[in-house]
Amino acid sequence: DSSDGAAAFGRHCMDALAVLEGDGVYVVHGRVALDTVTLVDGFAVLRDIANQEPAYGRIVSTMSALVDRFVASSDMDKAMRMLVVQTIGFEVAASPLLLDTLCACFDNLDSKTGACEQLGIRRQTLYNRLDRVTQMVGVDYNDKPNWSMLLFAAKLTKSWQEQHGE
Repeated sequence: DSSDGAAAFGRHCMDALAVLEGDGVYVVHGRVALDTVTLVDGFAVLRDIANQEPAYGRIVSTMSALVDRFVASSDMDKAMRMLVVQTIGFEVAASPLLLDTLCACFDNLDSKTGACEQLGIRRQTLYNRLDRVTQMVGVDYNDKPNWSMLLFAAKLTKSWQEQHGE
């Protein structure tokens, strides 16, 4: 969003990473930042991770560590924000159409036929919506472990929104 160009953007990113404390190396991958808000949210997740005890000598995917970090949080608002940021993103969470689509997939154990019946849509419409989610969050529905976590997060998000009138 800056008119300073790519070099200035790179400096801003390096400044944000420099704020992280510790001697660890942090790598973020598997998430698409389509806007500045998503990028800043990604840095917020990094800061949260940096404030925890470093786990040197092992590689853990963001999705596989998500449930443990979610359960360990004493602040449910913070836990839900972390869950949304790391899985579906705020753009998907703010789209009732996409969120309902993901919840229908969760309700039907990712059966495309069952989801189509629940939503009253054609199969191609479902795939178009799922492709849109994939473009937005960077997780493909053929990536079963991460897709399952994404569906779980969508269901929790929908429930959270209903409970809090959002």
